Amino acid sequence: LSPHSNMPPPPPPKNPPPPSPPENLPPSSNAEPVLSEIEVIRTAQEFIRALQNASLDNGDLDAQSLQDLLNPDQHPLDLDPVRDHDLLMCLKMFIAQQDTYSSDESYTANISAVHNAYPDSKLYSHYRIEKEVKNLSGIQPILCDMCPNSCMAYTGPLKNLEQCTQCGERHYDEKGNYHQKFYTIPIAPQIQARKWNEESAKELDYLHSR
Repeated sequence: LSPHSNMPPPPPPKNPPPPSPPENLPPSSNAEPVLSEIEVIRTAQEFIRALQNASLDNGDLDAQSLQDLLNPDQHPLDLDPVRDHDLLMCLKMFIAQQDTYSSDESYTANISAVHNAYPDSKLYSHYRIEKEVKNLSGIQPILCDMCPNSCMAYTGPLKNLEQCTQCGERHYDEKGNYHQKFYTIPIAPQIQARKWNEESAKELDYLHSR
């Protein structure tokens, strides 16, 4: 037998070298992702990045809509048939105009005719009644330019393009005006508006209270 066979093994070094990092690990989540050289994939990556970095500070809500979202009205919605007679009448005419696809001028003409018959009525212009509808319904659309052929919307990484990537239609006409608008209806103002009414607020609480 060796004279050293019963000796304990030597102790490990006090400061062992750090283990080597495994190979083929994905890049750190903090690292800037590498964009593809393929245009359609690169565009998708840029949209994903925009969604990941989305916040109220860099969104498309205008200043007033953002203020209304962060500081909603705390009073319940209560339209009185007598007190709010003029507003309710204008709302009905506005809805009728929308249902029959009439022009804005037709609403204005109807308002003018009513005002001639009832000069003491406090009637709403088309601009004012449209604003009231937005406030009462919570429908605060976000508008962005779109291709008139419905190929794409000029938003995100496509916002500043001069023409459609699919059909080649120009973003603007000869006078510098957009061809068509795309509407996005955010959900948060709609939920807030439903909470202003007692009946719809109870409906929102159905799963909790059933």
